[in-house]
Amino acid sequence: MAERCSPRRAPTSASSAFAALLATSALLGLAFGPNCARAQTPGDAAASVAADAPSEEYRQLVTAAIQEFDERNFDEALALFERAYTLRPSSRVLRGIGKVRFEQRQYTRALDAFDRAFAATVDPLTDAMRAEVSELRERASRYVGGLSIVVAPTSAIVTLDGRELDADTRYPLQLDIGAHVVSASAEGHQRTSRTVDIVGGRELTVTLDLVAQRAGVVVVQNGRDMTGAWITGGVGIALVGATLGSAIWLTNRLDASTRCSDAEALGVTCATASSIQQERDASIGMLITTSVLTAAAIVTFVVLLTSGGNSDVEPNVRVSCAPQTDGAGCALWGRW
Repeated sequence: MAERCSPRRAPTSASSAFAALLATSALLGLAFGPNCARAQTPGDAAASVAADAPSEEYRQLVTAAIQEFDERNFDEALALFERAYTLRPSSRVLRGIGKVRFEQRQYTRALDAFDRAFAATVDPLTDAMRAEVSELRERASRYVGGLSIVVAPTSAIVTLDGRELDADTRYPLQLDIGAHVVSASAEGHQRTSRTVDIVGGRELTVTLDLVAQRAGVVVVQNGRDMTGAWITGGVGIALVGATLGSAIWLTNRLDASTRCSDAEALGVTCATASSIQQERDASIGMLITTSVLTAAAIVTFVVLLTSGGNSDVEPNVRVSCAPQTDGAGCALWGRW
């Protein structure tokens, strides 16, 4: 006699965080069992079960995933669900993946999993499951915002959180709430980065206008053109060396002058006394001059380092060399 199979209904209790996902009965029926929509002969039913029944490995993976979810080991649960999905692309496994992503606060990925669960035809969701997924999807959408990126020149390479976007990327992008870093770079232009804060339910547009690189070397730190500061610092270092040299020279001349005075005290004429005296005076003058210049350079360097500069320059630190007339060019990027 032909029989008509009636789908079993999933438990509706929400007392356990994962009882609503796949209860033990669902493991034996809804998650693993075949779905029937027409009358079948015993032979047809047996063939259908053999074709549609999940493998033992799939059952074990789902059972282990449920256990890990109940114990709030979400990374482990996700890994097990994804392995199970490769064996059987079930809408109910996608539902489990979506719930794990939601608990991990990966809301855009949760939405993707929920939408795929609705569309999947293997082990379709029951009405109760669809209602639960719809509710979770609505909650997840509160924590997702939109981002559109406008960049000039349009040939620039755009990255989002370190991941390069395709040139044909469609906007707005759906992103989880929080901070995200948008960067753009193009040949002959200064790299530009900006941090944007995504707010749930809102769309944001960020515009990145890349500035053409100037000829020569440009040093930028904390949004200011620091070329003058670093040049002054280099001059200061050179002056420190000159000051040390002057001090050594003065010490040598003072020592020579002392030896000459000792010789004259013994009645010996010092033939170089006059030249030693002149060199000693010159070394004193040089030491004073280099010391003053060194102090001035240090003060100037500190002032330029802590204030001033071009505030319109992007807040990245880098050394960039624009292409030169002879064809040479370079670009060195870094952070201080």
